[in-house]
Amino acid sequence: SDRIANAIGAKKFKNSLVLDFGTATTFDVIKNGAYEGGVIAPGVKLSIKNLSNATALLPLINLNSNQKNYGKNTKEALNAGFIWGYEGLINNIINKITSKWKMKYKLILTGGYANFFKKIIKKKAIIDQNITIKGIAKVYKELI
Repeated sequence: SDRIANAIGAKKFKNSLVLDFGTATTFDVIKNGAYEGGVIAPGVKLSIKNLSNATALLPLINLNSNQKNYGKNTKEALNAGFIWGYEGLINNIINKITSKWKMKYKLILTGGYANFFKKIIKKKAIIDQNITIKGIAKVYKELI
């Protein structure tokens, strides 16, 4: 339901891609004003937590955006893996979606890691932390 609400909230843009950094990292495509479909990938926070919980010696970390190189210790190596891994995941999925239709999409970021990852996304993006509630409000207004 949150993915549909995001799509409705982004409908004012004819073609948009909503990237939501929630429990899952979701990519939802709005093409010619209609919901087209999307991609669901593991969420950043959930992935960090699950890796720590599933291993005996890997600690729970908070991502640090200042990392410029691979790690020299376990925490730095984990940090690099998550930042570089999600950088690749995010940019690759955006490129696959946008190159398929050869059209321009308004890229809208929302959710907990939107600000964190905005600087590593290669395409121009805006942040709208209220896109979901805007979609819900639009549905509510149309039902009344």
